[in-house]
Amino acid sequence: MSPPRTFDYDLLKRLVREHPEWPYADYADVLTRDARQGNPRAPRVKPDSVRRVVSQYRDEWGDEGVQVPARGVVNSDLLPPLGSVAPSQRMSTPLRYLREISKHRRGEAPVTDNESIMRRQALRWESRLRANREIVDITPNGIVEIRPAMAGELGEDGELLELVAWAIPGYEMRGRESLRGRG
Repeated sequence: MSPPRTFDYDLLKRLVREHPEWPYADYADVLTRDARQGNPRAPRVKPDSVRRVVSQYRDEWGDEGVQVPARGVVNSDLLPPLGSVAPSQRMSTPLRYLREISKHRRGEAPVTDNESIMRRQALRWESRLRANREIVDITPNGIVEIRPAMAGELGEDGELLELVAWAIPGYEMRGRESLRGRG
């Protein structure tokens, strides 16, 4: 049995019809306000929940004349390529901060107090990286490292092109080296 709906799908369909250019975070904010009119303790509707419902009902709503614009994940280039990070590094502080910065760039508001604190820390960290001209990269063994930016990773004004090396055009992943020395 499926869980009960936490927000009004018909309202979401109307919002998509009337405001197709809105990001999922804006739909989530409106749906949260609507849900809290009847129940002030209703949980916040998350943009990922909205994304899932839009994806699930895209064809059905299209048959009803609602044109759902296709969209990708914005700023996913801050997240490392799949399989490039060692399992022990997946929750490293730089990657956690990059996930928060990515959410911030997408316009997603922090959900909890802890997430707000983490977001502020991540944005301060981003400022420090830019001021020091440092960049996040991944070693051939999948270890996340922060290193000084090379000339090709800086713009004409000397500023970082991006926080992460893999988001810069022309970046090539270095081959993975074996820790056992067998190549």
